[in-house]
Parts: sequence; structure tokens; C-alpha cells
Amino acid sequence: MNAAVFYQSFTKQTLPRRIGNLAVTVNRFADALEQHPERASSFMQEAMWFMEWIGTNLEPEQINLLITTQKQMVHWRKNWDLTMQNESKRQQAQQEARAMSQKFLQWAGLS
Repeated sequence: MNAAVFYQSFTKQTLPRRIGNLAVTVNRFADALEQHPERASSFMQEAMWFMEWIGTNLEPEQINLLITTQKQMVHWRKNWDLTMQNESKRQQAQQEARAMSQKFLQWAGLS
């Protein structure tokens, strides 16, 4: 995926739509953890790009949610092999990602 082209398209969207796209991508990450583990890391990378690109003109509470989510994804990436090999850790990551997705949907006014 070409990040520069993706960035141009993404940043033309309204903020609620960008946040909605982030929510969908985080949920796809959660789905992939269970159904297509080999694709989960690409959804994680996409979500991390979205968080970076959304990070302007936000309220402090929103910035804190982005930072918390980014930290969690960095933790998952750092411990990727362990998470993917351990069923309970993978399920925990899946639950946490779904909760994050719900928060983003609420934030965007879509839930």
C-alpha cells in the first residue's frame, strides 16, 4: 500500500469520517486476529497511520484516546509472536481492539 497516496485520500475526508474509518480498521484488525492472523498486522499498520493522520485539531480527551490506542498497538507489535501464539493473549487483544473501535465510533457520532 502506498502511504502517500493513501494519506492524500484519507485527509480529504471530514474528521468524523476519518474517525469512522479508524474504527472500522481497528475492528478489522480484531476480526483478522481470529479469522486471518496473517493479515492482522497490515490492519494494525493502517490503523496506526490513521491515528497519526487524525492527530490534529482534537480535544485533549480525544488525543488521550489516540495515544492510549497507539501505545497498545505498539505493545502488540512488540510482542506480536507471543500474542499470536497464545490463544488467551490473542483473544484479549481482540476484545481490547473491539472496545477501542466502539469508542472511536461513539467519538465519531456513529454509534
